[in-house]
Amino acid sequence: MTLLPIALVLGAIEMEPDAGLFGIQDVPSCMIQDLHVGAHHGLVASEKGDDAVWAVWSDEGTAHLQRLLDCTTSSADDTEGCGLYDQHEGRHTFELYDPQRAAAEAIVAMMPLTQKKPAD
Repeated sequence: MTLLPIALVLGAIEMEPDAGLFGIQDVPSCMIQDLHVGAHHGLVASEKGDDAVWAVWSDEGTAHLQRLLDCTTSSADDTEGCGLYDQHEGRHTFELYDPQRAAAEAIVAMMPLTQKKPAD
């Protein structure tokens, strides 16, 4: 696990002062689909508004913070939005495989129909 360097944490607080220390993600991991080309992007701080602070780094070791607009794309049924930044490469987050979500959907699929309906 790689922690966000303290210099970037302090920079994130300066860029997003309302987030405070507790709104800063200390372990950003790349949120772009696996096996992508180019820089890695991990969410650092997100508050109200249409943008967020992202850590951007390369495999060569360079890193910086950047404020990026949010991606506004939603799933076809409009139930999920993308958790990435505008004009990101690769798939939207709602299109990526999430093992926890897949496990939950499998459990729900095995439930008797009467348990799936909300009680009146």
